[in-house]
Amino acid sequence: MGKFVKSALVATLAAVAALLMGASMAAANISVSPGGSITAASLGTVDLIGEGGLIDITISCEVALNGSLSTSVVDPNGSLGSITSGRATNCDNGSAALLFPSAWGLVLDGSPDLTNTQAALDITNVAFSVTVLGQTCLYTGDIPLTLDYTSIGGGRFSTGLITVDAHALSLASGSFLCPTDGILSGTFALSPLQTLVLV
Repeated sequence: MGKFVKSALVATLAAVAALLMGASMAAANISVSPGGSITAASLGTVDLIGEGGLIDITISCEVALNGSLSTSVVDPNGSLGSITSGRATNCDNGSAALLFPSAWGLVLDGSPDLTNTQAALDITNVAFSVTVLGQTCLYTGDIPLTLDYTSIGGGRFSTGLITVDAHALSLASGSFLCPTDGILSGTFALSPLQTLVLV
């Protein structure tokens, strides 16, 4: 085997080994305690917005979500749990509804850096509707959110607020009167508080 071929083979094997090592180091488990059933109540109101097209509308509601968390999560991009039900109540400027044809998933967006103060997640399968001039406008898709946490010592971190970032969802069904994009944004308090440990 020529010197050039040997060098190329060694370089290739080294690159593969580095990739495997990186993948091994990146994959880790996050312990979540107590996990199980959770609620997330909005702090103030959540904006459910329809914009684009003939009419723009902002409906502000109090929102309560219910779901569950896993007690062990494999990252990156592991499932943290799901939201299985929720209600929008005391709405101003119109009516809106949260819909659950399937559970809304809670999925890590990459690997959280527990030396930071926030983790990025995605809520998948989100579905909500707003009513515009008597027409029901349905929006579906995935929404990014951030989960705050603080160190409580011993390599443990306590969860804080959840912020759902404004992100446009596509119109899934509705009349020509419906805005083309639906946006849900707000801040929620998670209960009970959870303790995260990278293991």
